[in-house]
Amino acid sequence: SISINLLSLQADPKRWKAIQKRLDDFPDVAGAGIKTDRLRSFNQTVGKIVKVSTFVLGSFSLIIATGVVFNLVRVSFSERGWEMASLRVLGFSDRSVFGLLGAEVAIQVLLALVPGAILGWGWVSWSSKWIHSEGVDFPVIINPDTYGRAGVIAAVSLAAALISCWRKLHSLSPVKALKARE
Repeated sequence: SISINLLSLQADPKRWKAIQKRLDDFPDVAGAGIKTDRLRSFNQTVGKIVKVSTFVLGSFSLIIATGVVFNLVRVSFSERGWEMASLRVLGFSDRSVFGLLGAEVAIQVLLALVPGAILGWGWVSWSSKWIHSEGVDFPVIINPDTYGRAGVIAAVSLAAALISCWRKLHSLSPVKALKARE
């Protein structure tokens, strides 16, 4: 008895349905499939996995980026409370004081985006080499709009954190803040 593990058959695509039906009639044939169908199915499966992974990792990155930016603004506000109160005593308006804080934090966020993009590209490149196997090779493709989305996420997070601090700035009592420094 001869056991054949795999048999490749080249056939006219128009006749493949009839050939496959005939092969299915043989009791010893475990299965027959078209290579293009298997490849399409594989690509669909991998595509779904990549989409789910992208969604999960993107959600985590959104939460982390928002947390980091929000924490940066809150820490800057806390550290600069005395200085902001002093500026208000000297006659600066809430808007001017808030503008200084906002400009400082915005510059920090903008300066962090460039190294973050470079480190992110490096991480993806390293991961691609680490995942590489003989059967599957994942190319490193980062679309420019990905960097744009990261910038938008940072900007929206910054705006939300600054709005929160704007409300706190109005409740900041210059007299209490100056007395707390003593």
